[in-house]
Amino acid sequence: LGRKKLEKSVKAVIVFALAIAWMSVAGQLGAATQQQRSMESAQFLTPKPAIGQEYENVFSIAFSIKGAGFDELVRRNSGTGVYVTTAVEKDKLTFSASSRYDGQPVDNSIDTISNGGKTDCWGSVCRDYTDASGLLYNELLWGKTPPRIHPGESWDVAIERPWELGPASKQRVTVIHFDPIAHAATLMRQGEAAGPIANEQKQVHITRAGKTYLVDVVPGVARWRGYTTFLEGFVQSDELVMERSVKLVSAEIGELDASERIYILLNAMPRGSV
Repeated sequence: LGRKKLEKSVKAVIVFALAIAWMSVAGQLGAATQQQRSMESAQFLTPKPAIGQEYENVFSIAFSIKGAGFDELVRRNSGTGVYVTTAVEKDKLTFSASSRYDGQPVDNSIDTISNGGKTDCWGSVCRDYTDASGLLYNELLWGKTPPRIHPGESWDVAIERPWELGPASKQRVTVIHFDPIAHAATLMRQGEAAGPIANEQKQVHITRAGKTYLVDVVPGVARWRGYTTFLEGFVQSDELVMERSVKLVSAEIGELDASERIYILLNAMPRGSV
């Protein structure tokens, strides 16, 4: 009886030792696999165009305020852009650019993008690039990436000022997928915050029972989420939807509860499309 107990104990120790060894090997294999799946972020998110290289995109933005007791307010804008690379310097790219918003004259200028995409100079007018989308990776909205990225990896971005679809806030960026052959990566961005957005419409006209009223817009908490695909740092496809509650206030109609939705779409086009 004692010998059988001893044999069982020895077997148990052996099984336990094998389990520990397997867990160690599995951990090492997992780490090795993760390393193989990770890639240098610069391949996907850092623009390195050649002189004369041309980029074209088509874009649109839609705006809606909807609620009980008034007609839904809807506005849309769209256009195209053409950019030909004329100079490549450290952290500064220069393009001969042409922008056409539908219903407006074509605007031709020299466009200089610098500071990790955060600063844009259209001709002699420079500004922080707070547009929700654009030609290339913008560190103001996407933050600095880690040296290497892999699917499922996330980082937080402190957006220090209001931007086109959100207030100053913290945004979470997650790597959804990348293609190491094409040097393309898809990122998801999402966030939630209260406060004004860039170029906030503080007043709008609404229609109620055939009559138009000017109302103040009091924004609530904004929530946004969307997916963007970059090819070597340039935007290939982009969609982002922001929704928030708002209150519409005027002396004539009092206070109305409503919801606001703004979304942007941007896609790269083949050269020579416009």
